[in-house]
Amino acid sequence: MRTMLTAAVLLLAGGTLANAADLCGTEADCADAATTADIVACYAKATKRADDAMNGLWPKVMALYDGNRDAKGDKSTLQQAQDDWIAFRNSTCDAESRLADGGTIAGIYLEECRCAVTAARVADFDRMIADRSEGN
Repeated sequence: MRTMLTAAVLLLAGGTLANAADLCGTEADCADAATTADIVACYAKATKRADDAMNGLWPKVMALYDGNRDAKGDKSTLQQAQDDWIAFRNSTCDAESRLADGGTIAGIYLEECRCAVTAARVADFDRMIADRSEGN
């Protein structure tokens, strides 16, 4: 069920499941994890991969506005959108982790959500860059 939800989020965001698997693929990576803490740590590594991918694209996305008449204002709007998106991701994933009702799996839910939502943002950035490079 969670995999289907992740797939739906990524598809609605314009991403692909291949991108999500590249960034958030944890089943093979975490196969040797023996405890919940080990699994959370492994999922946190996947989240870091997704964050690193997003942060690597950020300067490219900001640069898309360089030729605009109001580049400074447009970049400010984008920065505000990113700040709002971070708040959205954190609130959404905090709420999702509470599905564990205090159980130890909450950490897994939290990191799995953070990775999936961040991977969707990476797909958003990829789309923005591709659209602009194609002249759209």
